[in-house]
Amino acid sequence: GKRPALLVVYANWCSPCRRMTPIINKLAGEFDGKIKFYRINADSEKDLTLFLKANYIPLFVFVPLKEDPIKCSGTMAEETLRTKLKELIQNSK
Repeated sequence: GKRPALLVVYANWCSPCRRMTPIINKLAGEFDGKIKFYRINADSEKDLTLFLKANYIPLFVFVPLKEDPIKCSGTMAEETLRTKLKELIQNSK
């Protein structure tokens, strides 16, 4: 693609995933046009979930344009995720 991406693997039954949803939605709006956000439901996209080795959810896969993807699992503070997204943009220049 022409811009970096964030893949978020989640499940509707997952409490930590539900806690992260408003933060992800807010940051998706904040970084609109700079980062492409993809939400992957672990229950309905089992092959993709296995391919990404999503053993723990929520799983965040930061995909820069020029480097290898970086994975982080579990919840994180809004500011931590914002910082990681800024780094993703910086690493894609």
